[in-house]
Amino acid sequence: MRLSRHREVSEWEKTHSRLLSSKQLNTGEMVVTMRLFPGDAVADAVRIMSRFPRAHGTPVHIGDPGEIGIEDLGQVMFGEPPVIRDGDVPVFTPCGVTSQAVAQAARPDLMIAHYPAHMLVADLTCEQMGIDKVSLD
Repeated sequence: MRLSRHREVSEWEKTHSRLLSSKQLNTGEMVVTMRLFPGDAVADAVRIMSRFPRAHGTPVHIGDPGEIGIEDLGQVMFGEPPVIRDGDVPVFTPCGVTSQAVAQAARPDLMIAHYPAHMLVADLTCEQMGIDKVSLD
C-alpha cells in the first residue's frame, strides 16, 4: 500500500453524512479516512479492509468524493493532501476522529481519545508528550 511505502499520512475529511443523535450528544458529520488505490486493486482492498471491522473496516464510500460532501481533495481538513496518480480511486473508511469531533462539539470537562493517526490512549496530555494539538474546528 502506497501509504506505508512512501510514509504519506492519510487525509481525514468531514462529510455531509449526518450521524444519529443520542440523549447526551448532538449529531455531527462523519469523518472519513481516504486512501487511494489503483482502480484494479480496489476490489482486493475492500475485501481486505472488510476483514478488520474494529479498525477502519469496510469502506463507506468509493469514488467521487463530492457525493459525500468533499469538494476538493487538495484542501484537506486533517492530515496531508494526497498524492493522486492517474488511475487512482479514492476509498473512504470511517475514522476514529468522528467521535472526537462529536465529543469536542459537546465540550466535555474531560475527554480521553486517541491522537489522530496514533492509536494510543494515555493519561498524558499532548503538551506533556510534546505533541502539537490537532484542531478539529
